[in-house]
Amino acid sequence: MSSVTISPPVYDFTERYNKFTILSAPTVQFSVRCKAGETNIVPDADAVTVSEEVNATIVAFLESASRYFSSSLDTEIFKKRLEHVWENTGELSALSAGECQVTWNPAEVVMYPSVYKVVWNLADIQQPIANPGEASTVFEELPVLMEVDSESIPVSSDAAAAPMTEKERAMQKVRQARLRLAIAKLRAEKLAMRYFKKYGTLLDATGDSDTGDESDLEAAGGDAASFSDREILNALDRKI
Repeated sequence: MSSVTISPPVYDFTERYNKFTILSAPTVQFSVRCKAGETNIVPDADAVTVSEEVNATIVAFLESASRYFSSSLDTEIFKKRLEHVWENTGELSALSAGECQVTWNPAEVVMYPSVYKVVWNLADIQQPIANPGEASTVFEELPVLMEVDSESIPVSSDAAAAPMTEKERAMQKVRQARLRLAIAKLRAEKLAMRYFKKYGTLLDATGDSDTGDESDLEAAGGDAASFSDREILNALDRKI
């Protein structure tokens, strides 16, 4: 069970409230969606309401404070009148955007005639891992194509010995055509990026009439569909 140690209340005759300073109490932690550089961090209100740690702290405070009142304090009435105040006295901030694990310490309880406030001080922020997608740009370096050695792909002895059926040959042609199209698009993006870096202007998308991929494959010795995936990669890579 949580234990809360408090100082005797101090009464403010002008504002008409009792203020208890919390000397020791367990901390509470919430997962909060942070922005980079943000200092005004507040947990979700629904998460606070259902938090077992927060409710345990409230119950422990009422037990410690009961000796200063002529009658016991009703927990449910106290919760209905309760407001939470989240403060950042140390000006801690999130270094990057993402999900933060944020820790607060209960600092004081201020009891007005009809409203009770628990003041929480921000104690710690466990920084999130930056989202890699947030730092991407249009002209960042494109990934390097990696050749796959067909010998490293495990196949059964039956599959290696059996001749290809007409359906399998047609399927192979479709795969090779898709691969050729993907590589051609990648090649066009690389050339456009190099053009931009050299001349400082972007090419009009309608001005790209690149037909070098087919000629490269034909020059290699036959119809594109008859080549293996690796041969298509090699033929296109010589042009790039």
